[in-house]
Amino acid sequence: MEELDAKRLAHYPLRVAKPVPFKPSPFGTKLPQPKLMVSVDNLDKMRAAIASGADGIIFGGESYEHEALTVMDYEKAWHLAKKADVRLDFNLPRIMRDDFQPFFEKILTAAKNFPPTAVHVHNIAQIALVKRLTDFAIHADYSLISYNRSTLAFLQDYGVASATLSPELKWQQMEQLAQNSTMPLSAIVHGRLELMVSEYCVTGSFLGGVDKGACSHPCTQGRYALKDRKEALFPLRMDQFCHMHVLNSKTLSMLPHAMKFKNAGIKTLQIEAKAMDSREIEAVVRAYVQAMKLPAELDEAQENALKRQEGSEITRGHYFRGVQ
Repeated sequence: MEELDAKRLAHYPLRVAKPVPFKPSPFGTKLPQPKLMVSVDNLDKMRAAIASGADGIIFGGESYEHEALTVMDYEKAWHLAKKADVRLDFNLPRIMRDDFQPFFEKILTAAKNFPPTAVHVHNIAQIALVKRLTDFAIHADYSLISYNRSTLAFLQDYGVASATLSPELKWQQMEQLAQNSTMPLSAIVHGRLELMVSEYCVTGSFLGGVDKGACSHPCTQGRYALKDRKEALFPLRMDQFCHMHVLNSKTLSMLPHAMKFKNAGIKTLQIEAKAMDSREIEAVVRAYVQAMKLPAELDEAQENALKRQEGSEITRGHYFRGVQ
């Protein structure tokens, strides 16, 4: 069996391509302090993030507002970013079925006329897709689970230019990876993280009349959540492909620790803002812009002020407790 494996693997050398470097951006790639990137799914949220001081935008992919994003939306986002002199990355959806792939192929092909700094991918197939259609730099987002040095080495060998570390890592693990990585690394610091993406839609099945042949899309008329045995509410968001996204009942927040990522070697702080409205995005981005300027060691008054600012319905995720 080992001999058979060796013969099969001989046809697939590990180093298939050199990483495509980032194209020049407003703030470059070697910086003393992390930059703040905000993931959004429409232009209004993008405007709110830029107005509040975001250094860059991750635009597109799934729409939590159940709106079909068009090529024109991506082009408008590019012009908006160019005017504001901020970086712009394009996002792909976590799940891309065969019937939706031609749409994103069209976007990637058209984007040669309005090129992003990088394209965020969520699985190996998307890496191949982006490399086949473009010469854009590729960013492996958190769905590719950059959890250890072996994963980062594989992604880099496969042509990835940068990566978002797995939110399942502890702080010490992130710090160790970042300080020993030759690839720029990002960390998610804020937002309601996805716990599950489902082909089955609860609202369509129970409220939308799917069993009668066509869904009335109740998700566009209100907000819904799943309640567990402890009465915790897990928000639901249905995207333009009718995939159901189950979000965490609490918002990940690293606001009182935002200033510590600089010394850890993390190049970018990533805010997942697709589940936020514009007003919340403005408040969160402004809070992080200010917090990142504070010294690494806070006094009690500063720390308490940040904790009041983030509220009580938050979680530190796995930063300080790891995966159990």
